[in-house]
Amino acid sequence: MVHSLFRMLLYHAIKFEYGGWRVWVDTLSIAHSKISFEDFRLEVSKVYGGAGSPDHGFNSDVSAGRRTSTNGVDRPDTPTEPDASTENSDAVSITETEVRSETNTSVNKDATITRNRAGSSKLAKATGQQVFSTGPTPPAFRIPDFKWSAIHQRLLSDLLFSIETDVQAWRSHNTKTVIETVKAPENEIFITNTLHMISQSVDNLIIACGGLLPLLACATSPQNEIDTVEPSQGLSIEIVISFLQRMVNLVDVLCFASPINLANLEKEKGLRKGGILRQSLRLVCTSAVRNCLECREKAKQRLGGGRLSVSGEGAGQEAPKSDHMQSLIGGVQPTPKNIVENLVGQHPVTDVERLLQDMDINRLQAVVYRDIEDSKQSQFLALAVMYFLSVLMVSRYRDILEPEVGKEGLSRTSSVVDDRSTVTRTASVISSGSTMTATAEPGSQDAAGEKMDEISLRRSDSVTSHDAPNQEGISAIRVESSAAGEVKPSDGDDESRYTTSQLPKNAPSFTVAPVSVANLTEKLERALGTTAALLREIVLDFTPYLSKTLIGSHGQELLAEGKGLSTFKDSTSVVELVMLLCSQEWQNSLQKHAGLAFIELVNEGRLLSHAMKDHIVRVANEAEFILNRMRADDVLKHAEFETLCAHSLHQHKENAKLCDRLITSARRRDHTFARRTVDKILTVMMDSHGTWQMSGNTKVKRYWKLDNWEDDCRRRRRLVPNPYGTSHGEAVLRSSGPSTTDEIPLEDAMQQAEEPLHARLASLGFGHREVPLEVGEDIDSNSEELEMEYNNSKNVGPLTFTTECRLIAPGFALKGTLSITSNDLYFDADEEDPEFQNMDIEVIRYCDNLHGHWSFYDIRAIFARRFLLQSTALEIFMSTRSSVMFAFNDHAAVKKVVRALPAVGIGTKYGIPQSRYASLMSPRKIFRQSNMTVKWQRREISNFEYLMYLNTIAGRTYNDLNQFPVFPWILVNYESKELDLSQPANYRDLSKPVGALNPSRKKFFEERYTTWEHDQIPAFHYGTHYSTAAFVLSWLMRQEPFTTFFLNLQGGKFDHADRTFASMAQAWKNCQRDTSDVKELIPEFFYLPEMLVNSNRFNFGKQDDGTLVGDVQLPPWATSPDDFVRLHRMALESEFVSCQLHEWIDLIFGYKQRGPEAVRATNVFYYLTYEGSVDLENVDDPIMKDAIQNQIRNFGQTPTQLLREPHTPRSSLMHVSPMIFRPILEDTCGSVKFPSSSPICHISANTFPQLPTPSIVTIAVNHTYAINRWNVPTNAAGSGGANYGDAGADPSQAVLPLMTVDPIVATNPPPHNPTRRHLGNDFDQRVQLRSGSFATTVDSRYIIACGFWDHSFRVISADTGRLTQCIYGHYGTVTCVARSECNITSDCYIATGAEDCTVLLWVWNARNQCISGDGNVPGEGPSAKATLTGHEDAITSIVVSAELGLVLSASKGGPVLMHSTLGELLRSLEVPGEFRAPDLLIMSREGMFVTKYDHANMAVYSLNGKLLKAVTGPEKIESMVITRDGEYFVTGGEKGIVRLWRTFTLTPLYSYPSLDGPVRSLALSHDHRIIFVGLSNGSVTLLNLDLNKWHQEYQKRYD
Repeated sequence: MVHSLFRMLLYHAIKFEYGGWRVWVDTLSIAHSKISFEDFRLEVSKVYGGAGSPDHGFNSDVSAGRRTSTNGVDRPDTPTEPDASTENSDAVSITETEVRSETNTSVNKDATITRNRAGSSKLAKATGQQVFSTGPTPPAFRIPDFKWSAIHQRLLSDLLFSIETDVQAWRSHNTKTVIETVKAPENEIFITNTLHMISQSVDNLIIACGGLLPLLACATSPQNEIDTVEPSQGLSIEIVISFLQRMVNLVDVLCFASPINLANLEKEKGLRKGGILRQSLRLVCTSAVRNCLECREKAKQRLGGGRLSVSGEGAGQEAPKSDHMQSLIGGVQPTPKNIVENLVGQHPVTDVERLLQDMDINRLQAVVYRDIEDSKQSQFLALAVMYFLSVLMVSRYRDILEPEVGKEGLSRTSSVVDDRSTVTRTASVISSGSTMTATAEPGSQDAAGEKMDEISLRRSDSVTSHDAPNQEGISAIRVESSAAGEVKPSDGDDESRYTTSQLPKNAPSFTVAPVSVANLTEKLERALGTTAALLREIVLDFTPYLSKTLIGSHGQELLAEGKGLSTFKDSTSVVELVMLLCSQEWQNSLQKHAGLAFIELVNEGRLLSHAMKDHIVRVANEAEFILNRMRADDVLKHAEFETLCAHSLHQHKENAKLCDRLITSARRRDHTFARRTVDKILTVMMDSHGTWQMSGNTKVKRYWKLDNWEDDCRRRRRLVPNPYGTSHGEAVLRSSGPSTTDEIPLEDAMQQAEEPLHARLASLGFGHREVPLEVGEDIDSNSEELEMEYNNSKNVGPLTFTTECRLIAPGFALKGTLSITSNDLYFDADEEDPEFQNMDIEVIRYCDNLHGHWSFYDIRAIFARRFLLQSTALEIFMSTRSSVMFAFNDHAAVKKVVRALPAVGIGTKYGIPQSRYASLMSPRKIFRQSNMTVKWQRREISNFEYLMYLNTIAGRTYNDLNQFPVFPWILVNYESKELDLSQPANYRDLSKPVGALNPSRKKFFEERYTTWEHDQIPAFHYGTHYSTAAFVLSWLMRQEPFTTFFLNLQGGKFDHADRTFASMAQAWKNCQRDTSDVKELIPEFFYLPEMLVNSNRFNFGKQDDGTLVGDVQLPPWATSPDDFVRLHRMALESEFVSCQLHEWIDLIFGYKQRGPEAVRATNVFYYLTYEGSVDLENVDDPIMKDAIQNQIRNFGQTPTQLLREPHTPRSSLMHVSPMIFRPILEDTCGSVKFPSSSPICHISANTFPQLPTPSIVTIAVNHTYAINRWNVPTNAAGSGGANYGDAGADPSQAVLPLMTVDPIVATNPPPHNPTRRHLGNDFDQRVQLRSGSFATTVDSRYIIACGFWDHSFRVISADTGRLTQCIYGHYGTVTCVARSECNITSDCYIATGAEDCTVLLWVWNARNQCISGDGNVPGEGPSAKATLTGHEDAITSIVVSAELGLVLSASKGGPVLMHSTLGELLRSLEVPGEFRAPDLLIMSREGMFVTKYDHANMAVYSLNGKLLKAVTGPEKIESMVITRDGEYFVTGGEKGIVRLWRTFTLTPLYSYPSLDGPVRSLALSHDHRIIFVGLSNGSVTLLNLDLNKWHQEYQKRYD
């Protein structure tokens, strides 16, 4: 089966594939390698099996028997011939690289074995153990010389059989002849590959049967000395002859009968020109010689004679001679796979009397005449054939004249070898104008180990001078005789070359027996007739060439016109031709000239045989190398496969664990959500306004905590109920002594820190190295690369990315897993982690994201953050106005997470395009590209907003207490009863750090810096930082959850009362005199008065003087915490601070933060507080890393440096708005009267300049509305400082009033009210239309109206008046509607209140211009986002703030309730005194609420529902509107008087003159410069408003 497969594969390659013959060569090579290895292994096993001990000499024998050839292959001792290899260098080439690589491989193996032995011996000697020999080491396997094994023979036989089958099919074809089939193009590949295959093997097979020259010598010897023929290459003569006979028959058809261009084949195979025909000639000559021997043997057998023995030979040698002869004869007998007779039609020998058979004559003729156009090759072939024929003819002539049968004791001179002549040959080859001469010295041994005759070959121009072409392979010959030693042919020697001394001598020496002339002539004619005809034809066709080549001893031309040429041309006598050839002159000339061509032909065959064997060995070595490499690759792949399997198994287990963890996390998440839902329901139900409200006698104490909700300025101000709240009674510090943590000043404790830590840091280069100025500058990526990687990294499946991380929350960092899907983000804390299990459960309760889930839709911004001074964290801001922070193992994980999350960048607030690249930008780059600095300089944003912006981009966050936002101390006066913000003495010097404000303390710090001599710690001014977790918690300890975090930090106990933050004045004093206290403030001091109040009644203990610590003692000038925060914020926004704030920015975020400027500014802190001072990723020791992290936690962290040059100051107010303080001459700047004269119950002033058409929407009681154009004065654009009251004085502005009446309304007076400006007549008549009954979108395109009888509220197109949406949700008539503040293109909330005592919260989708569903998904029907309950009567007024996340609602006779936008009931506002029936609410973006009760009663509340003030107005209030900052609000009453009030104190500031009728509605322009007043007479009056008159800093400018 295997051989059949090989036969089919080889046949397919030969038949159909270009270059398929190489498959045959490779097959021979690989088979040789495998067979040799099996033989080697068998031999080694035999040797080891017979060796009883290592002393049997196996190694020495093997070493002695190993021979390394030049190509690193083991072969027998075989001499080489450099001249021969040089002569055939184009046919045989062995690359030096292969030799070196193979040799080095074997040498390295031997050296490894030697080293292993030596190492084992040394180890045994060192340990003193007895050494036991492991036995002889087997030799390294090397591929030996090629030999034809049985498998090779079988492969060749099968392949020849397949080819012969095809050729036989050609011969038996009915319509095509063989010639036509051979010429067919489709057979070109087959013929080419077959000829290549034959060419590759034929010369080796000729050598294997003894060689052409020995066979010719045997055929021409008188006694048929067959003993000179010895088979080799592992083949028997019979098999070789069989292969050669089959090949010569294939050559007859495929070479001689085909028109194929042999030059292309020779070029492809690397042969010299004419190489294939020369191979064919050797094959044909070998076949002809074999036939001659068979004829002679059969003739002897027919005559009954025996073989004559040569003198000196024993009788025992007759048997081998007979066997060789029988093998030669039997090689052409048919075998089961030999169809030679079918191909040729008869036996090769048809007439034993003839010298050459007709087939041999035809083949010789075909060889010479096939490529007759190539004159040089044809002439060479003709010369060689002429010599071959002449030798055979003269030999037969001798045999005929002196018959061998019956003759004994005849004295003959052997014609095989002339062992008395020594020929010296000198070859001179002229190549490209240079001569290279190779001379063999007499008496020296050649590469075959024989004493060769020296023949001088010279190819020179002398040949050309005789008009003879420079023939390839033919040279002028000079024969010299010398006394040389005996020359013997080598038996089976593959490397030896034949010389002219080994040619058969044509001139016989014999005694002529008496015979009849007629009989002799007849025998000669019969035996030599066809051969003589061929010789005569060749001589005549090549006369010009031969006449110049065959030169006599006297220089005469033997073929000159005369006897020589006439013998060939005119005479037909065979006797005459033979006699001519037997002449001495012809014998010498043929021996000298033609013999050289023939011997060169023979030698070329021997070289090609060697080349074939070397090529096979080389290919075998290459194949073995490739196979070894493949085996090594297989081993590696197997190892990789095992590793992959193990990894897959591990991954499978990890995935299973992940699935279990996700399922567990989902359960825990659901449990947490359910628990919160239950808490929410219980809170709502058990509230005083809930269904399960407690009885009036039972009062439940409520605890509050600070919510994570942030407004647009990143202020966390909202207090929500705390279900985990306690009074922490167990946390009271019983001991009045100093705590153990503060017995030693912090600087001393730092100096006494473990020296190994600082020494190790110094050895790592952290402590003394210069902190780079470009720390964290630009990430090595760009936006296009990040977006491309994100698109390429999208995975198909639910899970996109999973990584380990830490959840960073105030007070702790929890280990867990972050999982990212295609639409969601999950975090699952590892509750099995020991760190988690060791944490205080009270602290964990305040973490809302232990098992967090966030939708991609909710992600608004992503910032790169630091954690422990390493850039390995991300902070993600959500639409829920909260943020979550994760720390990862390295920055690569950060980039992967950013690529997997939406491309939201850092949001839209800072003027940087949204992209993933923006999320990874360095803080310094964000600062350079943002527009916030320009806005601050132009006074478009406040000082507070700018400081929060700097803190945000510098990495300060609420989630990490060590990186809490930092704000400056502003005031220094905390003792006077009144605070004059216009006095510079009340302000701190912002150009100096806190530690340098006191001159004496500054001197102390500077001396410490200059005298610092620590070896490992660099010099610094301050050992403590201005912002640490401990400082932040000390400021916020009165407010949960910071109280719990503070207790966790302090070991569960409050600090000593004297060290507790109890007084603002004392805190400021400590910052001025204590060398360990240089802390700055936090943002809460400017917006959170609740941090100063002990609302949860914690017991902080008593001070040494007996004072009970409770609320923070405020300065005398502050009447309440709210007043303190208000004045503190006013001081921050004062002109004095605005002019100096950039200097403080330079200290904290700018160029004075580090370097020489920091030294000059006395602003150098401990080195482990700076970014880039330590690289934790390069610290491998976990103990060391933990120690460094603790150092960083204890000493604080300096913000990222944002700029390295001085910060630009803020522009002055006069520079920004030159006309801001221009006095207004008149209160009224315009009035518009509508034709309907119906009271204007609603006004929406959408006057933003960014709108395409700023307008004022007015709605009248008769359901008509108008879209009035707002004409912004040209001098009012941009600065906001225009005087609207003087607009009419400018002729250019006199044409257009500030407000132009809607032209549709103006041109269609009643009763022709156009439907395009009418809301319909479906309103419930019981509902009185007020300002709160309508709301408009910010672009005035849609009106949202309520009060319809079908309990719906509707969305109406303002342009067409058509109904676009009719929304149902209430079970009663909708009484009021409100819209939250929003940008032009952002979504907003719509809140509706109804008679069913509920408030529904809806979402307005700005993109789709409609009210969407709860999920805010396009195409979803409208549905309420939240249902707010708690009222017991119809809702009268609603206000909603998306920024604050609050909804305020009032009901008839009921309280004012505050809900969150998530539906949680937060609190009920306290009703002052006898106030009842709240019916009007207003709320500012700063969180100030004003509620109007009854007719003229008003109360103002803080953001968290604290009643600040309550007053009763002079008249019934019909409408109210409040400014954006909440400092002022405007009221309008039934007497037509518009009043301006200060919100915080409810102090009336200004009353406008009475208007023409009661005020029904009010609105403010976007810049708060115009008051739009809707009157009951159907007109709108425009009033000028200048709030700077009442500003505490600017009011003096109007005096």
